[in-house]
Amino acid sequence: MPASSVLADGISKCNTKSTLLMAMQRAAGIPCRFHGFTIDKPLRKGAITGLADWLAPQRTIHSWVEVSLEGRWIALEGIADDFGVFDSPDVFCARHGSNLSGIKRWLYERVIRHAMNRKVVRIRALKW
Repeated sequence: MPASSVLADGISKCNTKSTLLMAMQRAAGIPCRFHGFTIDKPLRKGAITGLADWLAPQRTIHSWVEVSLEGRWIALEGIADDFGVFDSPDVFCARHGSNLSGIKRWLYERVIRHAMNRKVVRIRALKW
């Protein structure tokens, strides 16, 4: 999904948020790259609950963006399976895609991802 579609859609998941973040960083002249991996269910606790958690695989495909700073790549995540680095999210998605299929994929795309994003919006609106 191109960064413009992420903005137009108004909701996103980690991989498409990474696409948008990379586009913004590159527009600002910041060297960056896409890093794909999986996370285990316990790491998602609280973000994915109920039916969404039950439908989700034990390991979920996830990503982050790394930035180059003073000659080293900086990343902030915990990893279960490291798929390596990619210059393009499209290359990563073509190789690894989604690890959901059938009814689980349908439910995720049409119901669960929207519920997860609403939850994130509520969390961000909390006054700490």
